Amino acid sequence: MKIGIAGAGLMGETHALNYQKIQDVKVFALAERNEERSEKFLKTFHPVKVYQDVFDMINDNEIDVIDICLPTPLHVPVTIAALNNNKHVLLEKPIALTIEDALKIKDAEEKSNAKLMIAHVLRFWPQYTVIQKYIQDELLEQGITEIYASRFNELPLWSEGTWIMEEEQSGGLIIDLMIHDIDFITWNL
Repeated sequence: MKIGIAGAGLMGETHALNYQKIQDVKVFALAERNEERSEKFLKTFHPVKVYQDVFDMINDNEIDVIDICLPTPLHVPVTIAALNNNKHVLLEKPIALTIEDALKIKDAEEKSNAKLMIAHVLRFWPQYTVIQKYIQDELLEQGITEIYASRFNELPLWSEGTWIMEEEQSGGLIIDLMIHDIDFITWNL
């Protein structure tokens, strides 16, 4: 499977590191406008192709999956373009900043022959899979009556131009970080 990663920031690098652990998967292409990040990614992961324009990468017929690790405001146009091109998509959370935009992505997936997955990673963390199994197998005598979730993170100063700190671009704490906890809770209801 040939992966095209859109964005060589922290998440793009994190995804690339994990693809290296999967048999028969290759980080085949990168789309990144920032030359310094692109060069660093190229030296570390050795993609076959490098693009400055993500839409050029989406149009590459050799790529099977577009992994979108771009700032949230770019999720909608890039995801829809990839799905319209019948590329499978792994989309960093959040899916979008509004329900209307999320529904546009859902509509594009329904019309596509491709699959869309949102990168809700807690579903795969060992601690959370144990909780999920307990719920699924009804091993908790009284069920779950209350959930308390909290996040302890450094300020995300690693984002380009610190866009992630601007609520109108990232959705703020709830949409950008707590979305993991919200997803886990709703997934298990």
